[in-house]
Formats: sequence, C-alpha cells, structure tokens
Amino acid sequence: MATDERPNDSSELQQEEAASEDVLTDNYRAVLNELAVLTTVSVLLFGFLLGSSARASHGVEQWIYAVAMVLVASSTMVFILPVAYHHVEFPYHNFHRFVARSHFWIRVGLPLFAVGLYLSLCLAIWGLFSAGALVIAAAPFLATGVAFVTRRGQF
Repeated sequence: MATDERPNDSSELQQEEAASEDVLTDNYRAVLNELAVLTTVSVLLFGFLLGSSARASHGVEQWIYAVAMVLVASSTMVFILPVAYHHVEFPYHNFHRFVARSHFWIRVGLPLFAVGLYLSLCLAIWGLFSAGALVIAAAPFLATGVAFVTRRGQF
C-alpha cells in the first residue's frame, strides 16, 4: 500500500507545482502589462515635451517644461526598473518579492508621472490661458480623484 500512495502523492505534487507555475506566469504577465502601459504613456508624454519645449517662452513656462520633463523622465526610468530587475534576477528564487518590488516602483513612479502629466496639460493649454492654465488643468485630476474616492466610499 505504501508504494500505491507514493505515485499519487508525487502526481499531486506535480499538479500543484504546475498550478503554481501557471499562477506565477499569470502574475508576471499582469505586472508586465501594467509596466507596458505605464512606460508607453510616459514615453509618449516625454516625446511631446521634447518636441514642444523649443517653443517655451522665458519665465514660468520654461520652468514648467523643465520640471515636467524631469518628472516624466524619472517616472519612465522608474517604470523600466522592474524590467531590468527581472533580467538580473531571473529565474526567481522568490517571485513574490519580485512582484512586491515591482509594485513598489510603480507606486513611486505614479505620483511622479501624475505631476508630470498635470504640468504637461498646463503647458498644452498655456497659450490659451497663461497662468490660468495651472488652475484649469487641475480640473480633470480633481474630477478623477473625487470619482475614485466616491466609488470607494471614503469621501
């Protein structure tokens, strides 16, 4: 009887390992998809800033361009860090640590990206509203924040 139990135990163990690998693959794909979207959008925004920085007038507009470019470039680099980490650490000894570190860098990059996006919107409408663009550009961010907080019931 003892020999009958071993094949069952080993086949169950193999099934558990296969299921675990599938979950790891799905989790890894989810992290990569998040990073792909964030990196693509931040690179496009950085391209917009580089392409339009030559038309910035002196003063406040130039400073906004400079700060926006640094923030968006920083967020792009932060979004790329988990991919670099993946290439250094693969195969993983602790996949959950990789996911935790990747999410940490995403949480660091999102505020940088959000402020860079806000400043980019300010620059896009600066010609129409001058310094008033700083107030007008806040509207979509405030609306999104209110919708998010209201949806979660924390308002």
